[in-house]
Amino acid sequence: MMTMDRATKPRSVNDQLEFAATEKTPPKSLAQHLEDICRRKHGGNPESEEANRSTAKARDRKRVLEAIRSSRSGLTCQEISFTIHMPYTTCSARCSELLRDTVIIRKPLGKSYERRQTTNGKYAAVLILKTT
Repeated sequence: MMTMDRATKPRSVNDQLEFAATEKTPPKSLAQHLEDICRRKHGGNPESEEANRSTAKARDRKRVLEAIRSSRSGLTCQEISFTIHMPYTTCSARCSELLRDTVIIRKPLGKSYERRQTTNGKYAAVLILKTT
């Protein structure tokens, strides 16, 4: 098993999967790990706070990363949700955490990033693994 201190970033795809699956490494602190990345959106809703405490975040981050890794051209959050049969809200939170920790990035396209149309007709960023 790979061991990393908090300052070390994962290099390979396998390192990224392991990095995301560990409970102790990805966040900068325990407080950040327990933080509800969606709190600002839901405003402290008690049901959302409880769901945050009871979610297997490390396992879900690993599933999201495996879906992105297995895609040829990246995936939107909605595509990931459909692919791994994870509720969209859970998938969105895990994608936000992985973006925050720079384990994944929006797929560059010129000076912006690639987007795809979702089922509701709006556009979403295509997510890929950070390679360096």
